[in-house]
Amino acid sequence: MMRDYKDQTTDSAQFFKGIEVEKTPAFGKNTLFVVGLKSPSHIQKYVTEDITHIFFGANHSFNPKNLNYDFDYFDEWQTMIKFFINQGYLCSLDVPSDCLPEFVNNTKLLDSDNFIPQIRLVIPHVYKWNKNTMIKIDDQDFKFSNKGVWSSNLTNFVNDKNFTSWEDYDQDQLLDDKS
Repeated sequence: MMRDYKDQTTDSAQFFKGIEVEKTPAFGKNTLFVVGLKSPSHIQKYVTEDITHIFFGANHSFNPKNLNYDFDYFDEWQTMIKFFINQGYLCSLDVPSDCLPEFVNNTKLLDSDNFIPQIRLVIPHVYKWNKNTMIKIDDQDFKFSNKGVWSSNLTNFVNDKNFTSWEDYDQDQLLDDKS
């Protein structure tokens, strides 16, 4: 993913650090961002004393759909993330909405209070949707696993309280590879 960082624009970032700007439980924390699957020992080289949060799957790099939801893929990501959860770090993972059932069925990460799953729902041209647009949390089938459905107007999400501008991301500092 091509994106801006503090000193440059690139699509080859592997690690970067900055303040978490998205409105999550980790908002405002010093964060190490990890792109793609890495060994815990490789990641550990970038964890400095001030880091309290690690954001995995940065730049949309967690994408199990590309591997047909292979169990080993989930297991490798879970192993990487649990290593840091077990050390007491707050850990986030950017999870695409098209893999939610597979994620729930193939990991135990949701059992940890130090894990922040960020379900990525892509809605292009969000401001073109009219005032009646609803976001609906549904289930795989009727009475499958939820007690019902939840609906909320899109304007409940698309407001200043929940907003993070693209400009807020460009203060992240790209880190050199310490392979």
